[in-house]
Amino acid sequence: MKKILLVLAAVLLLSGCSAVKNAATDATGDATVVEKAKSDSRAAADMVFDDLSFTSGFANLDRKLCGPKSSAEIAKLNDARALENYKQFPAFAGYYLPQNYVVDVELLDIDNDQKNETIVSYTCPACNAPPRGLDIIKNNKIVFTAQGGNLEVKPIKGENGFYLNVSGLTIPRSQGYTAIKFQANQTGYYPVAENDIKY
Repeated sequence: MKKILLVLAAVLLLSGCSAVKNAATDATGDATVVEKAKSDSRAAADMVFDDLSFTSGFANLDRKLCGPKSSAEIAKLNDARALENYKQFPAFAGYYLPQNYVVDVELLDIDNDQKNETIVSYTCPACNAPPRGLDIIKNNKIVFTAQGGNLEVKPIKGENGFYLNVSGLTIPRSQGYTAIKFQANQTGYYPVAENDIKY
């Protein structure tokens, strides 16, 4: 068993994965979420696109998906919901638990290369309007991440881009959602247009 763990650790190191680096990034993100929660207002938008930073709702990343928790580690949490989430999404829940629960996993061709990317939607344990987070994964790397309310991605046929549907951005959730069009350039995906869709 020790040999297997050592080999796995070596593979992760050689592939550029760094659980320590990822943990530091997550800790910074968690601190940002805590600070934002302190000043949270129900009237505030779920997502604000006033600049291109992660705390404003989205980020283009090049982050390896590594360091998942095992089923044994999940069991030690003593959390029936976490264990059920791991059983439902065994390929991805270990990367997100216990801070977030996976809501859905989809395969969609986002960049129009005839190959599907993996879309993982997730939410925090007590969050309303799930999913509150969404990652686009390509070649075992998170290439795009977004935060908001009721997030959903829809590919744009024939284009390297997608619509990110989010509620509570410009109109109340009960009235509809905002469809934000993201297109690719050399450095990632960026919003180019938005449209309010009313129910």
